Amino acid sequence: MANIVDTKASDDILIIPVSVQSIILPDKNLSVLSFLQFSLPSASITTAPPLRKYFSTNSPPEDGLYLDYLRTQPLPQLAVLRKLLEGVQHAISGGSRSIIYAHANIEQPFPFWILTFWRQAYTLLDIQSNWRQAEAFLTKHQPNPVASTFHFALSGLCWSGSTKGFCDWSPIHDLANFASRKWLTDTNLNMMLDVVYADEDVASKHSFETAYFIPLLLLAHDEHAEKAYLTSREAKSFRDAAEQLFKGRKSLGIPCHIDENHWTVVLINAADQKVLYGDSFGAAIPSRLKTAIDWWLSHHSPTPLTWDDLQIARQEDTHSCGVLAINALAHFVQPTKFPLLSSSDTDIARLHYGNVIIEHHVMSSQSPLLPPTSVSITPLSSTIPSSSPPVSSVLPTIPHESFTSNPTRSHSNKNIKQVAPIFQLKKRSHEDMLDDDSDTLESQFKGQLVDIKLKKRKNANGKTLGRPRTDVLEKVTRQCHELSRPKKQRYRCLGENCRYSLAAPANRKRLLKHAASCHRLPITLRREVTKLLASESLGAQVEKLEAARGEVLQTTNPSPKTTVASADGAAEHSKSRLEVECSKVGREYLEARLNLAIVKFICAAAIPPTLVDYVEWKEIFLIANKAYRPSCGTQIADKHIPGEAARVRILSIEFLKTQFNLTISYDGGTTKRPQSVYTVHFTTPDGRSFLIEGEESSDTSHTGEHIADMLLNAMDLVGRFRFSGIASDNTGNTRVARQLVCQAVKTVIPMSDACHHLNLVCKDIAKLPMFKDMISQLRSLVTYFRKSTRAYDALERIEGIGKTRFATICAAAISVQRCLPALRELVDTGSIKFPGKKADLASIIKSGSHRGLNFELGLARFIDVQGPIAKAIVCLESTQTNAADVYKYWLAICGCIKKLFEDSSSGFNVEEMGQIYAIVNSRFREQLEDGPADCYLAALCLDPCYVRSAILHNPLSLKIKIPRIPSTATPDILTSPTYVRVFKYLKIVIEAEFKSQHNPTLKGQTAADVREAFVRQFERYVKGQYPFDTMMDAGQDVLSYWTHLTKIPEGSILACIAEKIYSIKPSSVPEERTMSVFTRMNTPARNRQHVRSLVDMTQIRQWHMYDPKVSVLFSGLY
Repeated sequence: MANIVDTKASDDILIIPVSVQSIILPDKNLSVLSFLQFSLPSASITTAPPLRKYFSTNSPPEDGLYLDYLRTQPLPQLAVLRKLLEGVQHAISGGSRSIIYAHANIEQPFPFWILTFWRQAYTLLDIQSNWRQAEAFLTKHQPNPVASTFHFALSGLCWSGSTKGFCDWSPIHDLANFASRKWLTDTNLNMMLDVVYADEDVASKHSFETAYFIPLLLLAHDEHAEKAYLTSREAKSFRDAAEQLFKGRKSLGIPCHIDENHWTVVLINAADQKVLYGDSFGAAIPSRLKTAIDWWLSHHSPTPLTWDDLQIARQEDTHSCGVLAINALAHFVQPTKFPLLSSSDTDIARLHYGNVIIEHHVMSSQSPLLPPTSVSITPLSSTIPSSSPPVSSVLPTIPHESFTSNPTRSHSNKNIKQVAPIFQLKKRSHEDMLDDDSDTLESQFKGQLVDIKLKKRKNANGKTLGRPRTDVLEKVTRQCHELSRPKKQRYRCLGENCRYSLAAPANRKRLLKHAASCHRLPITLRREVTKLLASESLGAQVEKLEAARGEVLQTTNPSPKTTVASADGAAEHSKSRLEVECSKVGREYLEARLNLAIVKFICAAAIPPTLVDYVEWKEIFLIANKAYRPSCGTQIADKHIPGEAARVRILSIEFLKTQFNLTISYDGGTTKRPQSVYTVHFTTPDGRSFLIEGEESSDTSHTGEHIADMLLNAMDLVGRFRFSGIASDNTGNTRVARQLVCQAVKTVIPMSDACHHLNLVCKDIAKLPMFKDMISQLRSLVTYFRKSTRAYDALERIEGIGKTRFATICAAAISVQRCLPALRELVDTGSIKFPGKKADLASIIKSGSHRGLNFELGLARFIDVQGPIAKAIVCLESTQTNAADVYKYWLAICGCIKKLFEDSSSGFNVEEMGQIYAIVNSRFREQLEDGPADCYLAALCLDPCYVRSAILHNPLSLKIKIPRIPSTATPDILTSPTYVRVFKYLKIVIEAEFKSQHNPTLKGQTAADVREAFVRQFERYVKGQYPFDTMMDAGQDVLSYWTHLTKIPEGSILACIAEKIYSIKPSSVPEERTMSVFTRMNTPARNRQHVRSLVDMTQIRQWHMYDPKVSVLFSGLY
């Protein structure tokens, strides 16, 4: 592979160093006004030079003296920057080492991350431009106190991040729209609706849907108008909205965006059986919108509702439609407080809405116990000139706690465009709960809380009154009350900045469940909570009751019964086994065992705990044992599963504390709630994996430092010295975390996930122009046969193309190639006829067609190239894979491709072969040479079958077969570059092991003794001398071979290092398996599951599916 050119630059070349970001980029905690003072470079107006002049072969300076004037140098034109970002990798492969300011005639070389700085600078300039326009707008209205208040609020408003505390969210800089005459966005209107309907009296009688409701309704009407509306799952959200309206509310307000440039409003008046439509231009409702609303309401109202006009102010400009639409809804629900606006009031109304929204956002971003720092809002009525019509209050000041008073609205700070509010159930029926196992039905409290100082109440005798308190619970929770309503008491979590709280009287099991996984609490407190939950778990109960039952059974004398004398001389019979089973201890033991079995069944089958609330489920046990009463779904979800999961975690940690040479792996994912989760697994040398951590980190920036801290805390559970390796994919933050962990624990060897890396090879090859047409046709063909019921019924063997499976396009290509003869027969005989839009697919399959032959040829070429890679991925997914296997499979892949291209009949021209070689070579170097390369090569060298193989004399020789060489060593074998390289690497590893003083083989020895023994043993091993002259037994693996040699003094030093390297699992496959389990549990019907529920159930499932005390292989656990 030495003749292949590297065309892929390392990803971290474009990453701005953390130490540099604080110098050239604004602090994310700056206020908007301070952010506007931050100087940024402007765009160049000169003619752009050729792109090649931007790249230099000179290395950038290592000092940071040039950083100060980066913010003063002009930026290249945006079109030029885009082309530079696209061509940077090609430039690197051509020998470029730096970037220069070619557009400014500055020859100073800069690092490649300057491209990232230029791109971010353009983004920051756009944000500054928005706020500067807003500042000019405020200056124009400055005499008005509302404008002054808005401007003052910008001094305390952070410029970065997103809004908090509303049913929708947007970037902070979108709030600049309220201080402008720009069109308001859908998120702007949704937050304004939050303000209007926040009043408790209004919320009890009226409700609203967000700006996303109407587009989804139109889509549902167009796609599902002919389906059964009353039973369709897709229409459930619309049914809930209508049922709530007609059963308890007076009206439902909905903003509408029509013609892509105008806001109108629809209000359904349930009391008067009318639908009111308001357009500030006075236009009639579009027919498509009216038809969709009539279709929707016809399923819920026995008589058609009549249409009428909604009172709305007349628009006299091109930008006030959004404000006037919300004002029309506000005027309907509270006409005295919200009179219709005049055309001269719209600017001030915008500002007033912005003031309330900014104030609530700032308060929602603070700790629940801190007082708000924002200023009070002046009522709008006092800010409108006296010449205007009398207005009592266009937008009154609203208490912040009232934002959560409306139980019909969701306050999830997620992207509503992905999960619209209309799809969030407003009232949960028993049927809904059977498909859901979310942590709590109570919406999160958003107001402010005040702690209560508890006093122990005692009676006249000095005895403490009330329920006994749990010491652990008092350490993690605090009783408090709402700021505006002292009688409304709650219990809040004491985690730093944690907003979790429950209304009093609080559910103890839910508080403990939260505290066990709250990463805002100190780890020592979380461990105390875990121990408490474990002590109360079903498994602990079974053990205690089993011990008590065993003590009773020890005194049992089966038959015949014997009579013994009691202390008072009376005759007493010993109990029979049947009597013991029917006693209180026996019944409690049976109940605990059944409850534990149910929990294990629910977790192993990945079904919702609320299944046990079915009447049919309870009927099973009523028939089997009328004395047993199964626990309800809430009891299982909130108590039994968290308790058993806590016990499993403790048992797992206790077992892992007996193991050495562990591998830690990790990866991130997202659930359907959606919540972000990072999983951490510990894997033993024999391939058994344990899910140790599943951190929910939706509100945390997933930086490399944060992930590294999480990993180090997990490693501390069993001891950092027990770990030999760390494995993860090679994305930016995970790679940084891997490096930081290795810096903190010098004895840990880093590994990039081989399966992910090979999958990147498949993706890169699939993007080549030579395969573009074939893959497009393949996707169309697979999609048709997977989605068309008639086609799928005729042929069910074609695999789909997924998003998360490795080498998924190759797998689909192989299945299509396998089915081509059958497909041709079906098309030629007319068994399958493609519809008009898919008629061109017939020419791809039809026998003898020109397109068909080209497609078949492209398919064969694609499989010839990607087939070896896909097969290697399947093999490397094994739990028994080691580092040497990674190197061997890479060599096999390269050998297969080289052999393919040496065949003149393969159909590849020189240019195409060069493109594929470049991709394979780039990824090969990235993992095996630019990464922790020597570990893979050292592992191959430490395989006694290949220690003197010819491949080690030239590891890049692309030989498919690695021959075994007899133990006749050449005199100069130790001077081979490969053995010198391996020797240096192993020396570094053994030095780190010796300094740690945790390896039992190296303890008690001096550095000189270890160094001398290592040199001697490595030389003897390479030459095949005692004790390394014995070949492995049939069926023996390399790890057991070296483990045996650790007991022989003449080979123990080298053996302990070889054992360490062969114990490492070079992949994050445990993460992939766990995420597959999450996917099985986290179905669309259970999209409200919390990450903690998924982690708890997976840990129980994993533990109880095998006994960790038995040393067997567990490749099929998932």
